[in-house]
Amino acid sequence: MKVIKYIFMLLFTVLAILFIATFFNSYHQILDSLSHFRVYIASGVLLLALILIPLLKRVARYIFILISISLALYLFFITRPYKPPVYKNISNQKQIKYLQFNMNFRNSKVDEFKRFLKEERPDIITLQEVTKAHQSKLEEFKKEYPYQSYCPFYPVVGGVAILSKYPFVNKEPNCVAGSGLIIEDISIGDRVLRVGSIHLHWPYPYGQYSQVDNFLPRLKDSKSAKIISGDFNAAPWSYIVKRVANASNTTVVGGLRWTIELEHQLPYIPFLKLPIDQVLVSKDILVLDIKTLKHFGSDHYAVETQFLIK
Repeated sequence: MKVIKYIFMLLFTVLAILFIATFFNSYHQILDSLSHFRVYIASGVLLLALILIPLLKRVARYIFILISISLALYLFFITRPYKPPVYKNISNQKQIKYLQFNMNFRNSKVDEFKRFLKEERPDIITLQEVTKAHQSKLEEFKKEYPYQSYCPFYPVVGGVAILSKYPFVNKEPNCVAGSGLIIEDISIGDRVLRVGSIHLHWPYPYGQYSQVDNFLPRLKDSKSAKIISGDFNAAPWSYIVKRVANASNTTVVGGLRWTIELEHQLPYIPFLKLPIDQVLVSKDILVLDIKTLKHFGSDHYAVETQFLIK
């Protein structure tokens, strides 16, 4: 029995150290990458703490009960869905339906996504991993989405894109090929909405930080309402998402959304998901609802946001 207790205690200690390390993710890219798995690590610590409680003596038992309660509360709060504030006097304002979706360059079921667009008709769409084949299919929607903007990112996985029912303000998109970012100013009535579509590399050691370093200045030059979304390959509490939010003067829309299945990346760990597709908004955007939808043949789920501009 003592050997079993020591084994569980060792596992608990290791996972507890890793869990605490995720809160120091601004100090090194490795810790930021580790923080994407914070929910799983915390769940492991909680499970081991519960197993150890009956194996410990009185004082240690009380300490582990307190640890278990604290972790359970933390997991409860961090995994809650988005709950919008109560907004007053908004019934007559124009609501925008906004869709974020990583199409996946391997996706051969784009027709399923096209059927969704015909039925649901979102007003603005941000996309990632748009290949030439995907682009040609999306351009069939020129009647529904006359304003389409594409920017090449990485040759294999395709580029980033913005589709809109509303006109673009500028004649040319704010696009630097290979940056993983495209920006469009969109005219909605008497307001201008700045929209960004982002696709970041995988975290350390795959160049995510240097990629963000290169395009952060492009996010700082607008005082208009902003919504930035995309496949960040990073959890909402990650340091890299915080850097993008600070640079663009936006905040991540709250709530936890599991947006990618890692069956392809981690085939030996079934059912593993991560919350890596984010929507960031400026303070003059009132988010009424946000939810994940289907994956339409991708490994990512689409994210739909309903919002108003103040």
